[in-house]
Order: sequence, then C-alpha cells, then structure tokens
Amino acid sequence: MLEFPKRQMLLPHATVGMEFIITVGLLTGGGIWLDSRYDTLPLWTLVGFVLGFAGGLYRLIRAAKAVSETKKSNDPGEDDSALESKRQETPPTAEGP
Repeated sequence: MLEFPKRQMLLPHATVGMEFIITVGLLTGGGIWLDSRYDTLPLWTLVGFVLGFAGGLYRLIRAAKAVSETKKSNDPGEDDSALESKRQETPPTAEGP
C-alpha cells in the first residue's frame, strides 16, 4: 500500500480517466444535439467526438507528465525501500508543550 504522502501526491491524478470520459461524452452529446437541431446528422457528432477525444487526451498527457516530473523530483539514487528503511531507523521526535 502506498504511504500517505505518495497517495496525497497522486490523488489529483486519480480522476483523469473520469475527466476523459466526461469530456468526450459532453462534447459528443453536444454534437448530437446540434445535429438533431440543424439536421446535419453525422457532422457535429463527429466534430464533438474528435474535439472531446483531443481535449481528453491532452489532459491525460498533461497529468502523466506531472506524475513523471513528480517522480523525477525525488532523489533518483534511492528507491522506495531504501527510503522506508531510513524512516524506520529514525525515531520520531516528541514535541513538548
């Protein structure tokens, strides 16, 4: 299981898949609505789908780059197990009143 700081760091990226689906769905739905209103059946549905897919993919790539940059900002010479063993060796400090 991931430690709390790692989970907290990745939490904003957990919704990227849902954002992708919502973006494609809303723009495709808008295209379907425009097609029914103006009787241009495949045109606006396809335009909405392509724009939604492109927008969702753009957001997905940006989120992946952000996660990658976050991983690069950690010390690349140490892996997670080495960091965990250091944390276990260091006793917690007691904060007094």
